[in-house]
Amino acid sequence: MADVLVIGYGNPLRGDDGAGWAVAAQLRLLDVASKCEIRTCHQLMPELAADFAEFGAVILIDASAEQEAGTLAIRELAPVAAAGLQVFSHHVTPEALLTMCAELHGRAPRAWLLTIGGKDFGFSEEVSPELGPTISDAVRAIAQIIRTLEGC
Repeated sequence: MADVLVIGYGNPLRGDDGAGWAVAAQLRLLDVASKCEIRTCHQLMPELAADFAEFGAVILIDASAEQEAGTLAIRELAPVAAAGLQVFSHHVTPEALLTMCAELHGRAPRAWLLTIGGKDFGFSEEVSPELGPTISDAVRAIAQIIRTLEGC
């Protein structure tokens, strides 16, 4: 079993919101795909906390409407204090998932969030052409994280 879980999330039918799915699709074509488990989903759900516990590292990819279009942001995540945890039944933050994982399973994996700034979140199955280079940058960044974790 792979020790790294990669999840691209968002709505692939809403233009740039599908950027996480596009990154996951490109990542599947690389050699590092054999060293990780790659998934896609529409949003982060509380049930993922149990899945997180099975991995040493988790990498999440999402689109951001708050970020400048075509930019890539990468940040390492950490669990939040359980007292400040806010969980909604249909959506949780990456930090909340890490906290739930730590509280329920005694540990949380290392985790990163990569966000890609989008500009068009209308109905479309395609991301904006301007995001192409940023998606490629995200794929390279994830591959580098995985290689570093694997000691390659």
